[in-house]
Amino acid sequence: MKKILLSAIIVVFALNVNAQFGARAGVSFTSAKLSDEGALNTENISSFYVGFFGVFDLGEKLKIRPEINYSSAEFDGVIKGDFDQIRIPLLLQIGLGKKLAVMAGPSVGIRLNPADDNKSFNFGIDTGVALSLGEKFLVEARYNLGVSNMLEDAGIGVDKELKMMGLQVGAGFKF
Repeated sequence: MKKILLSAIIVVFALNVNAQFGARAGVSFTSAKLSDEGALNTENISSFYVGFFGVFDLGEKLKIRPEINYSSAEFDGVIKGDFDQIRIPLLLQIGLGKKLAVMAGPSVGIRLNPADDNKSFNFGIDTGVALSLGEKFLVEARYNLGVSNMLEDAGIGVDKELKMMGLQVGAGFKF
């Protein structure tokens, strides 16, 4: 999956000359849900994200938006660990007028410091909205639903699962 996503990003960057690039940053509200033998524990934290994006025209209102972002998340309650990751979403963006756009697409997360019992790879689905404020600035909100179990296989008959999800609210600047 990593190779397919990286290949798609490279093709989009290489073939499309009508592109715009930018930077984004904001606050992340991240939740981790641990299901352990039927018991459910949820931890919530606030942190930050920063990253870069490209916007490539596929039509008048249709665009592709690859990104690379650093997202911070460190838990120290029942769920413990450093879940900082590089996230690489590939979003389809649809314009709803001149200023508003909705976006959705797959996202790959690569953990920077995985523990021995945690996976280093996270797959998710991103959805969100962006509002342009003039030619250069934008504000956006996005939800990421992690669909991968972040724990290694605990063994036969052991039902243990850790999933990450979160809301990001921030601003961007187009170069």
